Amino acid sequence: MTLVTVLMPVYNVAPWLPETISSILNQTFTDFDFLIINDGSTDNSGEIINSFNDPRIRYIKNSRNLGYIECLNFGLKSIISKYIVRMDADDISMPDRLAKQVAYMEAHPEVVVCGGSRINLFEESTRKPQFIKAVTDTNRLFIQSIFNTSIHHPSAIIRTSVVKENQLEYKERFYYAEDKEFWLKLSQFGVLANVSDPVLYYRIHSKQVTFLFLETQRANSTTITQEFFNRNGICIPGRSLKALRKICYEESCTSLSELREVEELIFFILEKALATGLAYSNELEIELKKRMVTIVSRSSRVGFEMFAFVYKSKLISLMQMGPSTYLKIGARYFYKGNNPLPKGIRI
Repeated sequence: MTLVTVLMPVYNVAPWLPETISSILNQTFTDFDFLIINDGSTDNSGEIINSFNDPRIRYIKNSRNLGYIECLNFGLKSIISKYIVRMDADDISMPDRLAKQVAYMEAHPEVVVCGGSRINLFEESTRKPQFIKAVTDTNRLFIQSIFNTSIHHPSAIIRTSVVKENQLEYKERFYYAEDKEFWLKLSQFGVLANVSDPVLYYRIHSKQVTFLFLETQRANSTTITQEFFNRNGICIPGRSLKALRKICYEESCTSLSELREVEELIFFILEKALATGLAYSNELEIELKKRMVTIVSRSSRVGFEMFAFVYKSKLISLMQMGPSTYLKIGARYFYKGNNPLPKGIRI
């Protein structure tokens, strides 16, 4: 039995697949096998997979498209290696990715899942690659994962025993946000972590879930956050889901009433967290205040009323608002109505 199994579903990703497979097979760490599940691809993905003559590859071909989550859950049930490493079929793992993540997991038996930093590759633009540093403080990582996952799914290594012992699986009803719910379940049995080094190149292109199913992803993600709080004695009513989504994704508000709803929900969460003894309540307060600052900074459409709101707020202060916020509000005031904005000005 190998120490690691890399789990990778494949569906119509032929243009990127050769480089992805090679990035796993060329790892400096060698004690692994590679479970590739071709989920009914209609392009030549199958031919590409078969072109790699490597005994570490275990290839399964579905006769029809069963879906991403079905493939992931098959992997969780069938893999017996000590660690499961997730990989997406359009990304590129760093050569020392497995070596670094396995070493981290071996040194930290309390950790149930570990991701890492990444480098974004913009496939359809001239933007330069962008380094995205992962959150490595474990308390902060847990709190951030309540709102939007801070462990990048294809960067994850998972402790298999925790999955098996607790019969964990990805949930179909949380499609496109299934990883967030899975990490929060894992957090009940250990620590969430990230390594600081980049572990993969992450391709950004128009065929990704983030572009194609953004609304479904964010709606499901917000429900996951609501259910997490509900399980921990902080019952968030359905009428507050819009405000909760704004907190999760730091989305702008277009009216004073929306800002008030967000602030009221934050106060409610903090009050209940303190009363129920929720773990890391201090970190939760810091995170929610930070998110409120971002939401207000993005809400210039509210106009000058926002200054009075911030002035009276017990969460944030006017000093925390960046200069760009004041400039945007001023621009909206002076160029309101049908008057066009000067060229190059975006508010």
